[in-house]
Amino acid sequence: MANQPFSIPTETMLRAVLVVLGCYIIYEARNVLLILFVSFILATVLHPIAKWAQKFYLPRTITILGVYFFGLILLAGVGYLLVPVLLSEITSIVQNFSSLWDKAIVLLPPDKSIMLRDALQANIASIAAELKNGLFLTVSSLLSTVQGIFVAVGVIVLIMVFAFYMVVDDFKMKKLLALCMPPRFATPTARLFQNIQRRLGGWARGQIILSFVIGVMVYFSLLLIGVPYAFALASLAFLLEFIPYVGPALSGLFGIFFALTVSPLAAIITALAYYIIQQLENNLIVPKIMERATGVDSIMSMISILVCVTLFGALGVLLGVPLACIIMAVGETFIGEKATEIIEEKPL
Repeated sequence: MANQPFSIPTETMLRAVLVVLGCYIIYEARNVLLILFVSFILATVLHPIAKWAQKFYLPRTITILGVYFFGLILLAGVGYLLVPVLLSEITSIVQNFSSLWDKAIVLLPPDKSIMLRDALQANIASIAAELKNGLFLTVSSLLSTVQGIFVAVGVIVLIMVFAFYMVVDDFKMKKLLALCMPPRFATPTARLFQNIQRRLGGWARGQIILSFVIGVMVYFSLLLIGVPYAFALASLAFLLEFIPYVGPALSGLFGIFFALTVSPLAAIITALAYYIIQQLENNLIVPKIMERATGVDSIMSMISILVCVTLFGALGVLLGVPLACIIMAVGETFIGEKATEIIEEKPL
């Protein structure tokens, strides 16, 4: 029997080329997709508020504009009152780091202590500079020019506008999406959209409340113990709470370090306080606050975070879990609820 020559069908080659081209376009348009993704997250947070207001015959347009108005006033007030305190504490940490290190690290040999101190001080000074200039290097470089300021403000306004229309024209968007799909995909696509809204919206609303509660608990705990820079450490706890599993542990390590500058006993009490907060979070706060949010697999969350960090830099840390929520929603819709239950099943 003669060997037949190996050949790839033209249709298969065309599909492969289209897939590669699609991936390239997505990569090149990642900044635009990032804006749309953040807008969609904001829309999922606002959607239940607009839906609730409709019970009182309030149009979605008026509701969302009202939320924007009062939200901006609240952010401006909080920023005016708290940002100077945060920047003052960060500046003080950088300026006094050598003395703080000497107080905290008393058990290490002097040569190793000095080496670690210099390395950490350089990193902290760099991070603090980035924080004071806009949290991330990319943002600070944008804000360094007048044009950059307009770009940054324009991006924020664009996100708010996209989120506004995603909420106000929710029904029209779903209808348009269904019309663009083949008839046999219309129903699964509508179900996918609902699943994403439920998972992503539940996570976003719950995570904001959870981070705020943990931040407040950390602040008052450190204040009672007498740990310096309690507000900066509480703000760090608020931000790190968005990073699953690793974030709370890092927050506790920073708190214990600064408690060591007071006394070893204060460090022990601080470690105990963080442990109690963590237990309250896992067994009481999370079940209460996240009761409407569906869980996301831990491995999938970490992989999503790594992918987002690779694509978007430091901002990707905050986008990893939302991406995992979307992946879970896709699995729930097209693979089936049974497969999703297996993924989310907790070990005995």
